[in-house]
Amino acid sequence: MFKILFAFFGFSTLPVENCDLLKNGKYEFIQYTPSKHTRTKITSKSRLVISNDNFTQYWSNGDSVKGRIEWVYDCTFKLIHVDQTTEESSELGKLLARSFGDYCFELQRRKGRKILFRTTYTGNLHVTTSEGMFVRSR
Repeated sequence: MFKILFAFFGFSTLPVENCDLLKNGKYEFIQYTPSKHTRTKITSKSRLVISNDNFTQYWSNGDSVKGRIEWVYDCTFKLIHVDQTTEESSELGKLLARSFGDYCFELQRRKGRKILFRTTYTGNLHVTTSEGMFVRSR
């Protein structure tokens, strides 16, 4: 019960182990909105280079951003962008941040070179906002 309360409020004195699914390397990063009734829609596609819990993300238009990986729970992490504010400007965004916590990625399983994930919130892991995969480059 004590551990659950610490995890719910987003802080922990307990050690968080990094997940062995996501290692240093180059990945194609694909996010999509799954649907049982229509075709799956890709909402984001980029390249991600990971090195010792630091990352650089590249998009096809030439933009890139650097940051660090912050592990929240086992196999659950946040991408923290350097030199960018993550504060929400919309009232809905502020309400969601207060209610559900930060946006995070929960790694689920490996299928060959693919690592499947779902996106959720640190304070409410029952809500899935999207799904996707990291595809490791050869």
